[in-house]
Amino acid sequence: MIPIGCFENEIYNYKLLFGLLFLIWSSDSWAFVGGKLFGRHKLFERISPNKTWEGFIFSIILTTTSGYIISNYGFGLSQAKWMTLGAITAISASVGDLFQSMLKRKSNIKDSGNILPGHGGILDRFDSMLLCFPIFYLYLFYIIPIVNN
Repeated sequence: MIPIGCFENEIYNYKLLFGLLFLIWSSDSWAFVGGKLFGRHKLFERISPNKTWEGFIFSIILTTTSGYIISNYGFGLSQAKWMTLGAITAISASVGDLFQSMLKRKSNIKDSGNILPGHGGILDRFDSMLLCFPIFYLYLFYIIPIVNN
């Protein structure tokens, strides 16, 4: 068995992957908590009736803070880059989730499966990631090099 750390190089860095996954899960969690605590105004009621503007904003603020926390543990990017990535991740996770919800509504489907009772289908667990990974890639390999020049 080869440890995952053996594969770290300029192109693949497992710390970046774990950091991104942490931000995505943080974003989903903070949006849920913010919506439950402060949610009054629906974000897109026809697409996803339980999402609120308050949860969305709460998620952006605290996922950016999560990026700050990650940056203190040597996850391969600077503090400013992780915080920017936190805000971008919160926005793209919400958009990815809303997009998948829109597709389900257009198809008259409540959940994308029944493998995980109470949580929807497998795709419902990963819908926020669908947009986050390509956005992260663009940020890492196109935006950061442009800004650094």
